[in-house]
Amino acid sequence: MSNSLNINQSRSQLALIDDEGYQFQENNMFVFVVLEIMRYYPGKQYRRKYGLDHCYFWDAFDVTITDKRYKKTFVLTADERFKKELHPGSVIKINKYSKYPYKASAYCQTVIEELEVVNGELYDITDLKKLPWIPSHFSRQEKNLPLASDRDYYVNNWTFALNFDKLKVDEVLPICMREIDLTKVHSLQDVVNKKAPRSKDQLLIVKVMRKSNVIHFFSPFYDDEWPFQLPLVVADHTGWCTAVLWNKLAVELFNNFQEGSLLMIKHFKIKESFQKKSQYFQTPPQGNVVFDSEICLNQTSVVRVIHNISDADVERLKMPDLECCLITRRDLISVPDFAIVDVAGCVTFVGRIEREPRKDIKYHQKDSGGFYHRRWIHLKDKSLHAPTVVLIYEGYQSECFFNISPGQHLLCRHMLTNHGLSTLQSSRQQRYTWLTTTSNSRIYTVRPSDYDQLPKPLDTVVRNAFTEYRKDEFVNLYMEGGFFTYPPLPCTMEAFIKAVPKYRDQITESGQLLQKFNRMNWRQCHQLVVEAAFLSLNYVDLNKQKKSVINYSHYLCIPYVRINDTSCTKFYFPRTQESEKNELGSIDRDCISQLWSKQKTGNRSRPKCAVVFKWHILNEPITLNTIKPIGLCAESCITECKELISGIHDSDLGLLHAAKFDLNQEEVTAINHSSVKLVQSKFTLLLDVYTDAGNGQLIVLKRGFEF
Repeated sequence: MSNSLNINQSRSQLALIDDEGYQFQENNMFVFVVLEIMRYYPGKQYRRKYGLDHCYFWDAFDVTITDKRYKKTFVLTADERFKKELHPGSVIKINKYSKYPYKASAYCQTVIEELEVVNGELYDITDLKKLPWIPSHFSRQEKNLPLASDRDYYVNNWTFALNFDKLKVDEVLPICMREIDLTKVHSLQDVVNKKAPRSKDQLLIVKVMRKSNVIHFFSPFYDDEWPFQLPLVVADHTGWCTAVLWNKLAVELFNNFQEGSLLMIKHFKIKESFQKKSQYFQTPPQGNVVFDSEICLNQTSVVRVIHNISDADVERLKMPDLECCLITRRDLISVPDFAIVDVAGCVTFVGRIEREPRKDIKYHQKDSGGFYHRRWIHLKDKSLHAPTVVLIYEGYQSECFFNISPGQHLLCRHMLTNHGLSTLQSSRQQRYTWLTTTSNSRIYTVRPSDYDQLPKPLDTVVRNAFTEYRKDEFVNLYMEGGFFTYPPLPCTMEAFIKAVPKYRDQITESGQLLQKFNRMNWRQCHQLVVEAAFLSLNYVDLNKQKKSVINYSHYLCIPYVRINDTSCTKFYFPRTQESEKNELGSIDRDCISQLWSKQKTGNRSRPKCAVVFKWHILNEPITLNTIKPIGLCAESCITECKELISGIHDSDLGLLHAAKFDLNQEEVTAINHSSVKLVQSKFTLLLDVYTDAGNGQLIVLKRGFEF
């Protein structure tokens, strides 16, 4: 967007808003440019004082705006932020705001309650960021601190991770090994058994064996200044034990060390281990002593990362090696469920980025507004033709998470195995194996030049794992983006009930479906169970160029071969203007095309075909458009519409490794005839709903069972 934005320069509009005597009028246009958007969780007292208690979401935003003279930061409610596509550089008009006194000072805090994005283009803000703050600005905004909270940190705009770019904490300097008086160092065994004499100079030197993500334990009802903890597993030559860094110390040290680092600890407390009692705690390898105690560290403790460690120091300390359980794809089959393993391989597939909503069970009446970023990847090694399917979450490895691409070599540490054994009905039934990240997981992107930088013995393990790999060995398998879900769902209602006995509790309640769709954000993904009645279907061939359709239908935005479109005369809700308005699910050609992964340049393009099913939600005036992409097994031959809906012939790996990507004329004819009998039939539908960049919601039909 050009810099020709027309903003009234007769007087600073920010000054008008600050003017106590100014009377706001609805016909006044306060137009501003957004410079920055920062998210956080308001303090309890500020929620009441600033009217945020009535909002559905209990997070808030600080938005810095400018009128091209000055800049200033305002509080923006999350409910209003949710409704608008707001970015740095957006041009906005403020329609409604309120002013509240800040504590006992004369300063008033302005809360934006309604705004309007003038257009979708983004303004160049490079020079605008250099503008001065308005003279009456609040000191906290200049320090990059939240306006509606006494906490001194922001969080990521989508997740719960700390925004370290905006965080100002004291630097923790490392310490050289030669600076430590080894005569004051005690062993873990002596300390936890209370055999070592207690003194202020008591020291511990431990090795970090596992490092978790920072846990952010916030709530709308408490005002902890630094609600963080960093769980660790540490060890020395006498044994292993757990450790926890609390509050600000966890934040200060998080980016200063990794697994394999040596820590010098002073002024600590010994308590009974809470982590070890957790069902998720993984016992260290056999032969290691695990103490029942936990080292507690807070702001009064001294924790320093040790560097410049000589070979003589390593020999004297006798620290244990990092645990490593590197297995191949072939070995993964025999590993028990919920075990912790390490895997390495070449990335052949990287799925789309999805946002999984956080489930706030305790505070179900309020939505925290936070998500987990996740994506599916496939790792290929030489032990087996099948890939290792991995579901990774972002955690605090944002750069690695967003930049994973086909062809990279990855080492994935502390991954949790899943076999879905509870869903098996017989020993002959095929097992599906996949891995997920845990709170202790770490992903290394490794190249030959990086081997020596890995902690021992990981450097040797990785070097051996990738020695026989040739450059671009699996290039024909490289794919990126698109729809992928795993493991495959059961294809019969009986098997589904066995896998999910309480599935009826997951059925979307009457009146909630439209609300759920309206609250979905970009990249948000939902797995829904709904009950609906069949209306019609249409076959879509996305490889053909746009042309006139056979027989008129409202699906004019995509080319297709018409199969059936029978209107329903006796139905639970008659077709009304309201039901047409409440039509969910995009049928746009470009939106549907996003289901298929992009292949490496030079590969032969595969057919892109799908079936659009139209449904009517039971007891609600809502029409649902669902997409069934064609990705079938080699031996499949569909003769009934029910077979297509149930997914009995779907490939286990979906559109990635299917043998058949379209339907022949005989199958189209058979589906056409059988679909007529299904009109008004009721189905339980298992859906995957995804919101794309254009806020179009793509609904994939994974399974459907008639009842």
